[in-house]
Amino acid sequence: MSGDVVSVYSRFLDSPLDILPKTDEDEGSWMSRINPEGVNLHPSTIRFFKTRPDGDEAAWKVKFKRNHTNLTAKKRAGPEKIKTRDRINQANSRQRKRQKVEVLDAPNPEEHPSPVDSPPSHDAVLATATPTRKLDICDIQRPFMEKGAERIIWQGDCGGELSMLLPSIAGQQGDNELEPTPLAEKSSDYVLRISPEDLPRDATQLYQVIREALSRNKMVHLVGYRTPTSTLSEFNVGFIKTHHISPTRPVTVHSLLTHTRYQTIDGCSDGTEQTDIGTFLERMYNPSTIEAVLAINMVGKTFGEPAESLNDVLTVCRNIEYEEANMYAQHALNHAVWGLLHHAGYFTFNHQDAGGELAVSGVEQGYKLWTGYFLRCENRILHEKEVEDLESRNIKTVTILLAPGDVHLQPPGLVHSVYTPVPCFMKGSSMWLYDTLHHTELSRRVECLKGNLVTNQDFDQELIYTQLTAMLFGLKVLRAMDPTFQFYEYPLLALCSMLLDASYYIPAKSKARLFPSFTMYQGIVLRSTYLATTYGALCLANFLAPSVLMGKEITPPQVGDCPQPRDKVKDVRQYLKELGPFSKLCENTAREIRELLGGQPLAEKGRKVDSESMDLTLNGISWDL
Repeated sequence: MSGDVVSVYSRFLDSPLDILPKTDEDEGSWMSRINPEGVNLHPSTIRFFKTRPDGDEAAWKVKFKRNHTNLTAKKRAGPEKIKTRDRINQANSRQRKRQKVEVLDAPNPEEHPSPVDSPPSHDAVLATATPTRKLDICDIQRPFMEKGAERIIWQGDCGGELSMLLPSIAGQQGDNELEPTPLAEKSSDYVLRISPEDLPRDATQLYQVIREALSRNKMVHLVGYRTPTSTLSEFNVGFIKTHHISPTRPVTVHSLLTHTRYQTIDGCSDGTEQTDIGTFLERMYNPSTIEAVLAINMVGKTFGEPAESLNDVLTVCRNIEYEEANMYAQHALNHAVWGLLHHAGYFTFNHQDAGGELAVSGVEQGYKLWTGYFLRCENRILHEKEVEDLESRNIKTVTILLAPGDVHLQPPGLVHSVYTPVPCFMKGSSMWLYDTLHHTELSRRVECLKGNLVTNQDFDQELIYTQLTAMLFGLKVLRAMDPTFQFYEYPLLALCSMLLDASYYIPAKSKARLFPSFTMYQGIVLRSTYLATTYGALCLANFLAPSVLMGKEITPPQVGDCPQPRDKVKDVRQYLKELGPFSKLCENTAREIRELLGGQPLAEKGRKVDSESMDLTLNGISWDL
């Protein structure tokens, strides 16, 4: 708001109620009366002037005069001081510090109804649920917040709303910074929202709808899909035991304050601490501590439905027959279900999950505000300036509210940020879909180039390669199980690229750590399944896009026995020398595939693959090299 707004306040300072519209006064007459100078008033200021006192008029007068005082002080500060103060406010906002700021008094719990119960959950179809929700979580938040935190209402785009407390305010007093970006309560080009009454009767149809949305780079929000496993209202040792987790279990704890210092100040630690879950829970009710456990590995192969039926790697690995591939397939299943446990107020900065999988998760207790960042344009790669400016016209942000019983599915590589207003526990798992491998390829490429900037954790690179190998071997398995299963051109080409030139998708920091004696590339090519994997990927790529090989003949590589990493260095070098021409062909093919994919929009997955022709190609590949 401009400093001239002070003149509008000053005119009605002695009798602030006179600023309210009179009964017989239209909009134009009212504005001419209160603002004869034609000051440019912010919409939130106009709404404030129009708002009639609800209950205590004295409290409203205090609020009116406080706004006038704040504006007067800012006007007297001068432009240089204002600029400095705004810069400090912005820095505090970025670091998400819980500092006490001068805001409106916190609401009295008796003035507002108790939080609305969580929406009913179900395992199949619930026809009585409503598409929008009106939730008030202020009372739940209050024990974890500093005294004086301001209450705001975040409107949804379909009439729902979320009442919550803010830990701090940076910006103009009285402005609702959330107003331009309402909570997403309906499906759009960026999110598929399925309410209980919209669920298809046939579960198979639901999974096909989810697959299609994820392949088009959309988030999926299943409202009230599951029944939370715990009904306890407080986070304590008893709560965590209901999920079969010991309070003495060691975990890596992330501190929000230290993380923000690490990102903004040179020489700070990375914000992690080794402790146990019991200690983490004891600190949960300390307002000066905001921490999170990002990954609690749990027993189980998948999170449950819909992950159980959607996970293509799980299906493949249960049915694969090749002896060598089966060994790797079993290893590929060793990624357990994970849990996410957060203190109130934790904010996860925008990042991508660069492992290449898609994530499915469900809220067991608490709430999450989940924001996805999408490209408005059809470019596949963001320019650096667009990444820095999240308000760019090429960036669209979508925020959804996740409540107990909700399930959220996120495509691979989607940049996202998450705010946890109250203590929250989620469970989920990572999955692989043949439909989303073109997003996986881009995610892995970004991880290799800028992994230290865009992801918040490290990933097991050997396990990722193993899972991709299992997906190649699993093509014939899935075709035999379900002859109607439909494959698409771009995802399969992306799979070929990631296997033909595996080292291109491995961050340099991981190469040295995983294979001290050799590069990551050498470590991969010394695997017994490497030749079968790359030869099969070459044949598949030639079938899908013959132009990428430019008419070159594909012949199985003729090399000696595969040495082991502990063998003599000269034996390894001789093997790599014999393999050189074949490896070069694989690398060149992968580069051509990347160029082909780079010109395609993220929402496109190419043509449907002719299944019978692909079967002939797969059956003609010699897998026993």
